[in-house]
Amino acid sequence: MKTFIVSALLTLISMVPLYSQKLMEGTKVSIGFESGLHLDVVELLRPSYKDNRPSIIPDNFELQKVYIGWNNRIRFNYQLSKKWELLGRIGFTSFKLEYQKSNMDILGGFGDKKYVVKYMPIDILITRNIYLKKGVLNIGFGPIVRIFSDSGVSYIPSEGPDGKLYVTQLQTNSRTFGDIGFSFNTSYSQQIKEALHLGLNLNAYTLFGGYGLESIILSPFVTINF
Repeated sequence: MKTFIVSALLTLISMVPLYSQKLMEGTKVSIGFESGLHLDVVELLRPSYKDNRPSIIPDNFELQKVYIGWNNRIRFNYQLSKKWELLGRIGFTSFKLEYQKSNMDILGGFGDKKYVVKYMPIDILITRNIYLKKGVLNIGFGPIVRIFSDSGVSYIPSEGPDGKLYVTQLQTNSRTFGDIGFSFNTSYSQQIKEALHLGLNLNAYTLFGGYGLESIILSPFVTINF
């Protein structure tokens, strides 16, 4: 996961000279940063989605309607025309969930440990600029790739001489996988100086595979025109 993050960031940084060259040719490019709340709303919109978890605590954390994390993203805007732009972003969000106390935690394995979930959303959007009196309203959509990784602890059940299940073995779990979907974005920004813009971004994305609407991200952002 760390290797993927470093590779992605190095790729984005390596694109800066290309953008500078395009600028000399008269193309407008901006690079920015946004940071804000990331809300995972799957449990709120689909309460039955996580109800099928095994009862022998592979995930012994308290289910919530909305999981709240903090998202940071780097953004690149490529202006196609006065009204249309390409927006590319790469982000990172982390959720930390407390384990519940359980009579089945006979080894004290959960202790002060946390179940940690990390999202890396990467999207490329086609966006439309709507110019208002004091700012610009931007609406867009496009494909998204989300890299998911999690880590935590769980017990492995084993059958005793009496035929009943007991939990006596503790294991550490981690996994990483990716999924794809569509990203929908709305933002409003104002020009502060000639090359500086500040704004507020509202982003929602849905994933294929039965997830439906999964996340909503609300974040202020700043961009610099080159």
